[in-house]
Formats: sequence, C-alpha cells, structure tokens
Amino acid sequence: MNHLLRDYIKESAVWNIQKGDKFDIIRGMAEDLCNAANIGNKALFTKEIIEREKDLSTGIGLNIAIPHARIEEINDFSIAIGRIKEGIPFSSLDDKPVKVIIMIAAPRNQQKEYIKLLAQIVIFAKNKNNFQHMLNDSPEELVKFIKNNK
Repeated sequence: MNHLLRDYIKESAVWNIQKGDKFDIIRGMAEDLCNAANIGNKALFTKEIIEREKDLSTGIGLNIAIPHARIEEINDFSIAIGRIKEGIPFSSLDDKPVKVIIMIAAPRNQQKEYIKLLAQIVIFAKNKNNFQHMLNDSPEELVKFIKNNK
C-alpha cells in the first residue's frame, strides 16, 4: 500500500516538546516541519494549520492529535511527530490530554492520497503498541519501528 506513515517520516522530524499552549505547540511544530521538509512558505502553512485547528480540533482521542493542512507550495507529503509526555489540553473528542501529535503537511492537489494517508495514520496511531512506541522510543528507534512496520 502506498503513502504510509513510513514513507514520509524522517528522523529529523520526531521531537520531544515542552508543555505549552496547543496553538504555540502547533505553531512551533509547523515551523520546524517546514524547515525539516524544505517547505518554502512557512507562514502560509502555519496559518493554514492553525486555522484548521481553530475550526475543529484535530484531537482524535486516546491522547492523539493529527493537525494537518494542504497548500499549493508543498510538492510531497511530510510528517512530524511531537511528544508531550505530560499531555496538554487539546479539546479532543474524549476530552483527554494529547501526548502524541502527528502533523501532516500535504500538497493541495493530492486529495485522494491525502485522505488515504490520514486514515492510515489514524489506524496506526490508535494501536496501543504503536502509540507506546511513538511516546517512548528515541527518535532513531521510532523511525526504525515505523519504517519496519507492516
């Protein structure tokens, strides 16, 4: 199957995040993802992902959030994972704090692939074993785990 998490995650895009406001964390992750993925228009991507979050929380429950945005200036999918061990309020579906944030930067013109990738990430993240790896592994171990996951 194409376009899995393992195809778009890079070791340089797994971060431990200090506690803070969800919008400050999203803003910081968006800027860092733009740097890691060579996304030129940081301001537009950051604006789009913040606006998306303001419209509807991407906290899917089970301590997971998946903020995502699509813009013209992105040529290929990029994914970052941020971990906040203490958890932060995120207006999640289950009202539980978010501990793992999986951020997706996507090209605007690949709607079908975008939906497929988003669905696959939700399935992956909701698996308890996968979640524990995302929360606890070193960046190197996590990327290796994701790339070897079938």
